[in-house]
Amino acid sequence: MNYSKFFALSVFLFPHTLWAGEWNFDYSLSSVGMYGLMEAREQNNTDVSANRWVNRTDLKLKADYKFSDSHRLGIVSSNTAIFKGHDKSRRNGEWRVYPHFYDVSDYGKFKVGMVYNAAYDLHQGAKDITFLSIDATNLTYFLPNPNWNNGTKSVKFATAKSTAIINDGQAFKVSYFTPEFYGTILGFSYTPDNAQRRGMVSRYVDYETVEDGYTMAIKNQLTLGALKWSNSLGYGLYNRTDKVFSLGTKFNFSDYTLSAAFQKSYIDGNKNPISTSDISSAMPAYFDNYREGYAFNAALGWQKGKFKTNFGFLYSEADHTRHKNIFYLWSNTYQLTSQLQLIGVIAWMDAKGEYADSDDNNQAAAFISGIKLSF
Repeated sequence: MNYSKFFALSVFLFPHTLWAGEWNFDYSLSSVGMYGLMEAREQNNTDVSANRWVNRTDLKLKADYKFSDSHRLGIVSSNTAIFKGHDKSRRNGEWRVYPHFYDVSDYGKFKVGMVYNAAYDLHQGAKDITFLSIDATNLTYFLPNPNWNNGTKSVKFATAKSTAIINDGQAFKVSYFTPEFYGTILGFSYTPDNAQRRGMVSRYVDYETVEDGYTMAIKNQLTLGALKWSNSLGYGLYNRTDKVFSLGTKFNFSDYTLSAAFQKSYIDGNKNPISTSDISSAMPAYFDNYREGYAFNAALGWQKGKFKTNFGFLYSEADHTRHKNIFYLWSNTYQLTSQLQLIGVIAWMDAKGEYADSDDNNQAAAFISGIKLSF
């Protein structure tokens, strides 16, 4: 991605002269420290050690100019730093900086920059109450999955990570969302280069066709007394051959939340086939096998006062191979003060790789505790 284009666009978006209005600045900062005890099949693997600590810090900076009560123009930078104990792949941690511009008015909302696509933003379905998450789960910080690997020198995604469409990750893109109309919002995104980002496809891959992507989505919410019911549909087209469909639903009633979602991906055409053999050390066989497969999830949550609990699972499977995995996640949080949250998680995973060999499979459980500071 040529970032000079990104900044040139910012000059176009921000007028040279701002008329009467006001600037607004805001930030949010959170830091989570977690410690997990694990029991895994691969006892001698340092990535599946008996214990691990993980620290994640998120800083969000926001500045916008208010033209009127209905029109704002601004910039947001989402920044993340992650450190994992005894991680050979990323000894210096993971650092992420994702900036984007936005414009909100009576005509809808535009987003330009390093953001997720419209189908991801509008997606309904299983959610978790901690950063470990169910879709695109971070449980692999504690429970390594032989089907997923996004290290500095190797990339592999043999099954889908999410029921939401994340094939383009947080690549540079342009998104538009319509104003809400009778509880309904439409969204559209264009990604000119969907390989240069943290997502499903290796950033090293060189497909035959243009590596761009298009997504569209719709979200609708109904309020029936104490019940809130929201639904979403998403569709994505990538590399001119890869197609993805997602469906999600969520019910909120009193202190309970019930949600579920499904995603199906397939290839329509004979170009850009799935890699069935090693291309390089960065692209092992079936690193992109997720391109034809499916995933579904569900979650049930309950909240009472300062306590929240949530149970959910994710199942994903490739269409043509043995690759499949299931994650179960039971998360609990207690808001001790306005800035301090206590966290307790029990998780279990069963992942099957291409072969029956022990190093291509993993069954594991984790008991995780932690604290979260928010400012």
